[in-house]
Amino acid sequence: MDRQEIVQTLRVLTKNEPDAVAEIRLLPKNKKDGIISGYFDLPAFERATQLLQPYVEQGKHNFYVTMNRLHPGLLARYNRRFQPWPPQTTTDGEVIAYRWIMMDFDPVRPSGINATDEELAEATSLAHLVKEHCMKELEMDAPVEALSGNGVHLLFPCDLPANAASTKFVKDLLEMLAKRFYTERCKLDTANFNPARITKLYGTIGGKGDGNSERPNRQSRITVIPAALGGTL
Repeated sequence: MDRQEIVQTLRVLTKNEPDAVAEIRLLPKNKKDGIISGYFDLPAFERATQLLQPYVEQGKHNFYVTMNRLHPGLLARYNRRFQPWPPQTTTDGEVIAYRWIMMDFDPVRPSGINATDEELAEATSLAHLVKEHCMKELEMDAPVEALSGNGVHLLFPCDLPANAASTKFVKDLLEMLAKRFYTERCKLDTANFNPARITKLYGTIGGKGDGNSERPNRQSRITVIPAALGGTL
């Protein structure tokens, strides 16, 4: 775990909005270990990394975060702490607006195993093709780029109300791009359209199965922050 990378991730995904709240959600590798959820605001992002450390050391969960603008009152749900087996996590109706249109490029492989370096390179190539198309043909702003551990994420900035029309727009866009840029070896995930969608908490390990030298567990990370969003890493 890279604590500095995690804080940066939370700041980038919330666009440093002063009243921003993010849900960090831990999904179990084994169902018996249960989901864990916590809500954190800008002053508590560093605290979140401290509280995450024991869960990282246990190695029983993968780590995710909401990426769109949440109702600020959600901070009071599990206030700057983690709740095992939470009775509630973020729903679409608790999201105020889309900040991002997230595109997830994942190599095709058997379930439960990590990608090889070659498979990850294929995901990177496809992501670059889609990025170029979106920026040149669709006039979308430059995205944040990230490695999820086994694939590539593009997060295109936007500001759309979290309503049915916006959800349909994002869904249709992902389906159009997935069809246009279809390959048998790598896929653009079309499921990432709803407002409460979570993404990888960059700075944590993205691992499936035990991993080995050919298919290692890799740390997720942001690789590009456009200048319009602050730039530098």
